[in-house]
Amino acid sequence: MAASSLEYKHTKESIAIMSQIKKRIPITDTHKDNISISKDTSIYVYSFDGFILINTFISARKAVEHFNVHHQLILRHTKVKNYLKDNGFYL
Repeated sequence: MAASSLEYKHTKESIAIMSQIKKRIPITDTHKDNISISKDTSIYVYSFDGFILINTFISARKAVEHFNVHHQLILRHTKVKNYLKDNGFYL
């Protein structure tokens, strides 16, 4: 049986986001970054041997901008922890 949402109250931030979506106002990059930070979607890039932290990105979107690759590549590598052999890094 599904739980009732009658007692649920949205935060002011959630209401503002839903309002922007309804008005088709794009969410700013700063707001997207804040969402990424709150969800802890950080991407950590280590050296090939895996011992030295090279870079940290707050989101896959920021890693995509840095490496100039398709977002699916970053997400696939973070999910299965494969190596980016061509660049000498892994995620």
